[in-house]
Amino acid sequence: MNYINDPNIKPIHYRDLVNAVIKSGVQPQRAYIYLASLGIKSAETRQILSDGITYGKSLKLAVNDDGGVITSVKACESCHMLQIL
Repeated sequence: MNYINDPNIKPIHYRDLVNAVIKSGVQPQRAYIYLASLGIKSAETRQILSDGITYGKSLKLAVNDDGGVITSVKACESCHMLQIL
């Protein structure tokens, strides 16, 4: 289980990242393979709530191999290349 200790970080759910990859032109059956090739996977994660004391429910978020949480995904309008940060 990963924990995000900063309530200001707005992570991206893994399913939303998969949907963005599909919208960029990758075939749906290959979207998971594409993300895995970039070192991005789904992980059970809890984020600290705005009260600063307790953690929220467990969510499947997109994370890098090093455990960093994906917070942004953008697609170029002309070439459809993804920028995943």
